[in-house]
Amino acid sequence: MFQQFMKTHSTFVEKTEAQFKQYDSQFRNQEASIKNIENQLGQISHQLTQRPQGTLPSNTIKNPRGDVKAITLRSGKELMVPEKKMNKEGCGEIESLVKKYELPMRRNQSKEEESVYVPPQTYDPPLPYPQRVQQQRKEQ
Repeated sequence: MFQQFMKTHSTFVEKTEAQFKQYDSQFRNQEASIKNIENQLGQISHQLTQRPQGTLPSNTIKNPRGDVKAITLRSGKELMVPEKKMNKEGCGEIESLVKKYELPMRRNQSKEEESVYVPPQTYDPPLPYPQRVQQQRKEQ
């Protein structure tokens, strides 16, 4: 009985040693992967610090027209508006531009048309069985 116990114990010990070796190799692989990622992260941070502030990482082409500002209307027309100084209110010019280029539909509406309210007509559905109503009327 003792010999049988020793055999099973020795096989158990061999299996656990094999598992420990496997875990140890996996742990070393993970350690190497983590060091590799740390190196890559260091390289990326080094590249970012070398790049001048306020520039994009790719090569960009500047607009040949410079700083052009345009307003696009709902109708698809584009307005070229030169930059002007703001007045005391700050948005007076914008309001004047909106009033100037408002949609013709809104501009042509009169204030009377806007203020008059016409209630919708009520819908009276047809009777589902008109013969019954006719018979009831005849009986009365």
